[in-house]
Amino acid sequence: MSQTNIPVGDPKAVKAFSVALFTKMARASTFKNKMTGPAPKDSDAARRLKQTTTAAGMPIVEIRDLSKGAGDQASYDIVDILTGLPTMGDRRVSGRMMGLSFGTQQIRIDQMRAGVDPGGRMTRKRTLHDVRKLSMANLEGYNATLLDNLTLVHMAGARGTQTGRDWSSVPLESHPEFDEIVVNPVLPPTPNRRFVVGEGFGGTVGNIDNTDKLTLTVLDQLRTEIDESEYPLQGISLEGDDSDSDDPLYVLRLSPTGYQQLRDTSTDKDWNTLITAAIQRASMSKHPLFKNGDLLWRNILIKKSRRSIQFSAGSTVREYNAAATSISDVTAPENLGRAVLLGAQALACAHGSDEENGYHLNWHEEKTDHGARVEVSTSMIVGMQKLQFKLDGVKTDHGCVTVDFFAG
Repeated sequence: MSQTNIPVGDPKAVKAFSVALFTKMARASTFKNKMTGPAPKDSDAARRLKQTTTAAGMPIVEIRDLSKGAGDQASYDIVDILTGLPTMGDRRVSGRMMGLSFGTQQIRIDQMRAGVDPGGRMTRKRTLHDVRKLSMANLEGYNATLLDNLTLVHMAGARGTQTGRDWSSVPLESHPEFDEIVVNPVLPPTPNRRFVVGEGFGGTVGNIDNTDKLTLTVLDQLRTEIDESEYPLQGISLEGDDSDSDDPLYVLRLSPTGYQQLRDTSTDKDWNTLITAAIQRASMSKHPLFKNGDLLWRNILIKKSRRSIQFSAGSTVREYNAAATSISDVTAPENLGRAVLLGAQALACAHGSDEENGYHLNWHEEKTDHGARVEVSTSMIVGMQKLQFKLDGVKTDHGCVTVDFFAG
């Protein structure tokens, strides 16, 4: 029986790998994917508006049906809650109608490419690896890490100064290609969503000292101030979890340093309570958001992540002024950590369609050096940005709060 052989660059190979890679990335156990809800059903309002988005009850909302060649921007709308007095008895309702208040955010998308040179013909002959599978596995991991890091940078409103292999794909803000790679502007946290340990909301990192560490008391203050806010974060909505409307669930993404600070300042009894509460909440929903090692305090799900935003002492941190009308540079007085507390609709991520294959991600192969080498690459058209709207004229990050603390 003859063996089927799909040559380099064949449309069948390209199409299959494009679909497979996007599917594997979509199912990968990454922070971004866990924070994104499922696509809506046909009956959802978003579909009726001819714009397919994922469920709005999760921190990340994806817009996935941008037509190929239709432009380089997507929009995401928010409708404010109705406010006003009801019309009672026989009073005429005419002239007392309440208006709908809309906010719209534009999100630019751009092409992101990454490639692998598997080596020349003799190099490939010396290995037993399948070049396509090996290249695909590495590019899958690279793209997933890239999107995860871009997600965190936009949510946190800063790149930070952390370095290492995990951050090799997203350079520091001083790098000449930074603005191109993040596609949309990285917006600092608004004052009403900027929580600084030792100061509360609207504080400045310039006043942090070595006593401003994370404790359960700090989380109590954070939760109380959010609950009493004129515009509290919308809770995360998980399928099978019926208690979110009564006791909204938020997610706190925390560095190992911040996690250890909580442990060091908690009693064994408190720590056991945190673990038990997380397990009980997880039993209400089988969502992949929950995993071993999570903690739950006042319905804040605490998740430790080795990827986090950090600022070294003496580095620059961008902050809005009190009115959120201008941005200034503040010098970090100590080594700082920035945790991110997430509610619903914190960030929008738009995927465009490739002009050649119609998919969100394209796989490309070509022979070079007169056929002696094979190069493979992926391209995806994507853009993301933190959702930021004006509420009663006040610029407000819609679904995320940053928490800055001493991390020396």
